[in-house]
Amino acid sequence: MQMLSCILQLGLQISSKTLAISQKPVIIFAPHQDDETLGCGGLIALKRERRIPVKVIFITDGQLSGSGNMEVKDVVNIRKKEALEALNILGIAPSDIYFINQKDGSLQELCPQQQQQLVNQLVGFIASFNAEEIYVPHRHDCHPDHEASYQLVVQAIALSGLKVDLWQYPVWMLWQNPLNPQINLQSLLNCYHISIKSVHQKKQQAIACYQSQIISANPEFLFRFSADCEIFFRN
Repeated sequence: MQMLSCILQLGLQISSKTLAISQKPVIIFAPHQDDETLGCGGLIALKRERRIPVKVIFITDGQLSGSGNMEVKDVVNIRKKEALEALNILGIAPSDIYFINQKDGSLQELCPQQQQQLVNQLVGFIASFNAEEIYVPHRHDCHPDHEASYQLVVQAIALSGLKVDLWQYPVWMLWQNPLNPQINLQSLLNCYHISIKSVHQKKQQAIACYQSQIISANPEFLFRFSADCEIFFRN
C-alpha cells in the first residue's frame, strides 16, 4: 500500500500543473493542529516571505490525539502550543491564528443547530479577513473531520457571498486509499503543485514542532511530507 501511495503521489506531481504563488490574502482551515503544516506548510512559508496575509483557523481542539494517560485539557494545551511554535517558524504571528475548539472527532455528528452556528462562525472569519483564497482538506480525505471541514467551509463561502478561490489539500487520502476512485481524470485536470524547495527546511522544522503527534505517527506516512513540492486540487 505504501508503494502505491508513493507511485500515486509521484504521478500527481508529474501530471499536475504548476501553481504560482499569488498575492491574494489566504485562509488555511485545518481540522486539527498539524494538518496546516503537513498539507500547506510550504505554501504558508512562501506566502509569508512575500508578506502576503495568511490566517490559520483550527476547527477542532485535537483532544483525541494525546496519550491515554493525559488529561484532555493537557492534550489540547500541548497541541495549541505546538501549533503556535510551528506557525511561528512558517512566519505567522499568534494574532493570525484562531482556535474554534470544536470537539475533536465531532464534526460529522453536529446537530443542525450546532452545524449552522459553526458555519456562521466560519462566515464571520471569511468576511472579516477579506480572504481571496481558501485552503481546506480534500473533500475525500479519508478522515471524518477533514471531509466535514470541507463541507462546512463550502457552506460558509456560499453564505458569505464572496468570490474566493477554493483549494483542497490532501493529508490522508493518498495514504489511506491510494486506489481512491475519486482521483479520476477530472481530478487530475484540477491538480496543481507548487515547488517548496526554497522553504523546505522551514516546513520540516515546523513539522518537527508537533512532537506529540510525531511520536506515534507512521514514519512512512510522515515521509510523504518531505517532498519538495505540495499538491493541491482546485475546486
